[in-house]
Amino acid sequence: MPQFHLGPKLSILNLSYIDLNGNIPSFSDNTKLIALDLSNNNLSGAIPDFSKNHKLKILDLSDNYLSGGIPDFSKNHNLRKLQLSYNNLVGNIPSFSNNIDLTLLGVSDNKLSGTIPDFSKNRKLRNLHLSSNNLTGNIPNFINNIGLTKLYLSNNSLSGIIPDFSKNYMLKRLDLSYNNLTGNIPSFSSNTKLVVLHLSNNNLSGAVPDFSKNQKLTELDISYNRLSGDLPSFSNNRRLLLLSLHNNSNFTYNCPNNKQLIGPKRNKKLENCQLGQITFSEGCEFSSMLLRNCEIEVISNAKSIYYASIVQVSVVLPVLLFI
Repeated sequence: MPQFHLGPKLSILNLSYIDLNGNIPSFSDNTKLIALDLSNNNLSGAIPDFSKNHKLKILDLSDNYLSGGIPDFSKNHNLRKLQLSYNNLVGNIPSFSNNIDLTLLGVSDNKLSGTIPDFSKNRKLRNLHLSSNNLTGNIPNFINNIGLTKLYLSNNSLSGIIPDFSKNYMLKRLDLSYNNLTGNIPSFSSNTKLVVLHLSNNNLSGAVPDFSKNQKLTELDISYNRLSGDLPSFSNNRRLLLLSLHNNSNFTYNCPNNKQLIGPKRNKKLENCQLGQITFSEGCEFSSMLLRNCEIEVISNAKSIYYASIVQVSVVLPVLLFI
C-alpha cells in the first residue's frame, strides 16, 4: 500500500474494495485525519499506531488479513467508530475507557482471547460486535450503556449467567448463542424495542419467561439448552418470523387464560417455527399448532387427535404415534 504525504490537508480517505495489499502505512503525519476506511481489501501485517491522530473519529479496517494485537487507542479521544472485524487479530481486547464518544466497536471474527473489558465509561456505546472469537469469562453488566442497541457475543466460550438488561431500553438485537452460559433466561419485558434474541446452544435451564410485551420481536431462538417447564403464549408476538424452542427438556403448555401457544391468525408472519416436544394439558387444544411452517411433537391426552392429519405435526400418545 502506498504512503500518503498529504500532511495536514488529509481529513477523509476511503480506499475500500479496491484490492489493496501489503501493510498499512503510518498516518502519523496526517494530524487532521478524521475518517479512514480501508475495509474489504487484502491488507496484511500489524495495525499501525494512530496515537498521533487525535482528530480521528472513524477507522474501518475490517475484512482484511491483519494480524497481531489491537493497538492502544486511549489517546484517540474523538474516536466514535472502530471496525476491525474479519481479520486475524490475536490477544486481548484493550480498554476503551478513554474513548467516551465511542458508539461502535466491531472486532468480531478474529482470534481474540481473554475476557470482555469494562465498557461502563462508554455511555454512548450503541453497537458492540465481539462474536466469533475465543473470549472467556462472564458477560459484564451493561447497565451504564443505556443507548446500547446491538450486542453480539455469539460463538465464544463465555460462561456464567445472562446479566440484567432491564435498563437497556433501547436494546434491539442480542445474540449470546454458542457459548457456555448457565442459569435462567431473565425477563426482557422492559426491552420493548427488542427485535432479535438468540440464546441457542448454551446450558440455560429453568422456565421460558413471558415475551408478550416484546411485540416487536421477530426472532426468538432458545434451542439447544436445558430449558423446561410451562411455556408462555406467543400469540401476542405477531411480528415473529422465527421461533425455535427445540432440543430442550420437555416443555408443557397449559393454555394460560385460554390463549393459544401460537395461532394462524395472530402469527401470520411466522416462517421458521421449530417447537420441539411439548406436552399439552388435558383439554388444552393444540389445533393452534397447525401452521404450515411449524415442526412440533405434541404429547397430549386431548381427544382432538384428528387434527394431526391436516399438517405435518406428530402427536405422541402413550402407545401410538400419529403423523
